[in-house]
Amino acid sequence: MSRFFNTSLVLALILFSCLMTQPLLTTQSEVEYWPTEGWLESSPRNQEMDGKLLNDMVDYINDLTVTVDSIVVIKNGYIVKEGYFGLYEASWKHALWSVTKSFTCTLIGIAIKEGYIESVNEKVLDFFPDRNISNLDSRKEAMEIRHLLAMSTGMDYPSDDAIWPSWMGSDDQVQFILDL
Repeated sequence: MSRFFNTSLVLALILFSCLMTQPLLTTQSEVEYWPTEGWLESSPRNQEMDGKLLNDMVDYINDLTVTVDSIVVIKNGYIVKEGYFGLYEASWKHALWSVTKSFTCTLIGIAIKEGYIESVNEKVLDFFPDRNISNLDSRKEAMEIRHLLAMSTGMDYPSDDAIWPSWMGSDDQVQFILDL
């Protein structure tokens, strides 16, 4: 695959705040199991983690004045620590929204390490050389990967999420975002 295709795919993940999660494994035999329908639990010790540090994290969250809804710490496909705070319960479905940015930043780090992306200072539009982009201006031309990661692109986005149905219904969601 070309450099542009691989990095365009990663950048599309950032633009859309979507992430398809799959285990980063080459074969199924590399672990005892990988969760599909359900997740097994394991002790922090069995996963080479510091249980006291995880407990300290939960204590810290409980003492915060800001709201943390829940945490789930997973290592090697096992739930190592789980906690629900305030009114939240394990059985409730909960929109993740912005937590995806953490995974996306991690993927960008991997892409840089693997050589698909040189640095977070690369221009976003350089990854879309075959696209005709509407509303092209100096701000779009100056936009770098780091701006996407920090959500500081300067792109106009209505606070009421009015753009969401149009984006989801568009024939080309990448083009839709680039054209904003």
